[in-house]
Amino acid sequence: MPTFEEIARSRDHVVKFIHVATGTEISFPAFVKDFSDNITVNWATEGAYGRTDDIMNYESTKRSITLRFDVVAESLEKAKENMRSYEPLQKMLYPVYSVPLNNSQGNLGPGSTGRTILAPPLIRLQFINYIHNVGTNPDEGLLGCIGGLKFDPQIAKVGTFIDEQNNLIPKT
Repeated sequence: MPTFEEIARSRDHVVKFIHVATGTEISFPAFVKDFSDNITVNWATEGAYGRTDDIMNYESTKRSITLRFDVVAESLEKAKENMRSYEPLQKMLYPVYSVPLNNSQGNLGPGSTGRTILAPPLIRLQFINYIHNVGTNPDEGLLGCIGGLKFDPQIAKVGTFIDEQNNLIPKT
């Protein structure tokens, strides 16, 4: 009998994150629990003498997507794999920094400081036909930024695995 992951991956029902600066790609076969896609168009209104309606000047369009999903593991090995995928996802939410320079000599070495941001934490996100790039390359993923990430293991409902080092590894 196929696992949930095998079924999800065979149908490409995965949530895929691609870090723009490094090209790192992480995907999770996921039980989607909540999804919303809000698009807001902002207009500047200006009243004019003798006009019944305001003059409408376009300002911007903003999009906000909320995605909540569970990542499940049927075994300790799968749970460890999920955790190994989660850690790089956390790192994707930080900018990429330059290699530190040594302040006193202006070169690399021990005691180096003075790092600068090389790239912001931009992400391409893809989830079947719900989240994708509507431009020229729909397989590329929707470019944007993540406003927050919540790690919420279902310890009381589902439980955890305990690995060889006595670490708790969530089942969900």
